[in-house]
Amino acid sequence: IVTVVPRSDFMGAIQDNVYQTVLLCAIALMSTVGFGLWLAYKILKPIKALNKASQDFAADDLPFVTQPTAIQEVESLRQTFQHMTQRLDESFQDLKASEQRFATLLENVPIGIGVLNPKGQVVWANSMFKQLHGQDTLESDPSRLSQTYRLYRANTDDLYPIDQLPAMRALRGETVRVDDIEIEAANTGKRFPVEVNAAPVRDPS
Repeated sequence: IVTVVPRSDFMGAIQDNVYQTVLLCAIALMSTVGFGLWLAYKILKPIKALNKASQDFAADDLPFVTQPTAIQEVESLRQTFQHMTQRLDESFQDLKASEQRFATLLENVPIGIGVLNPKGQVVWANSMFKQLHGQDTLESDPSRLSQTYRLYRANTDDLYPIDQLPAMRALRGETVRVDDIEIEAANTGKRFPVEVNAAPVRDPS
């Protein structure tokens, strides 16, 4: 028995199956890509929000606020950041309050107080310090301290040597008290003796 099947009928069925297979593969690929993009967006969105909030917090744009997310790992990270930034914010506020109290105390004591950085530049001074020296601006050139603030050796017309100034000696690690310095008043030109105490402020290193 010989059965003859026309080639067009036989290949037509195969061709139809190929088209359906290609179409189904294309649909599956598009669905997979679409789902992947959606999933990546859902994951990246809270991470980008967390990154933005971290940058704002670093720029002192408080408070640190982010939205909860259904992704457990990202939500755990968000909560950890939230807790950490709250603790940091509380520490910053305590530090600012402490600095404010300290600055208020130094500003109101009836003693001239100046602060120098390790380079020998005057970076802070209270009102009494400025009043004693008749100087509202702070001298940033250590080599001109004696000249700017009119510091003389007692009973002489010699400017006090820069390297012997109590502040310079304190920057070399000494705790110093001297009473042989005279300050020339800016308004009268008269000199008056002062006792100067200087001490280094150290950190752990």
